[in-house]
Amino acid sequence: MASGVDTVSQNPAVKELKAFIRHQRDGRQVKKALAVKLSYQGHHYESITEILDVSIGAISKWKQAYQEHVSEQEGHNDDR
Repeated sequence: MASGVDTVSQNPAVKELKAFIRHQRDGRQVKKALAVKLSYQGHHYESITEILDVSIGAISKWKQAYQEHVSEQEGHNDDR
């Protein structure tokens, strides 16, 4: 039986964010991606703010930007 952690790690967004973090050199971009990844993994915004020393508003903004990025990518894939 798969655990909740296994299910979360199979989430396409988490996989994409992990790959981005692994290859990204800009620390600011890594911090943004890590915040979004942690939120997708079920961490509460309050705990992410403590871990990464960022504001809740920043996390919300970064997650929204990522979701817009995903929507744009899906739109491009639908055009094919």
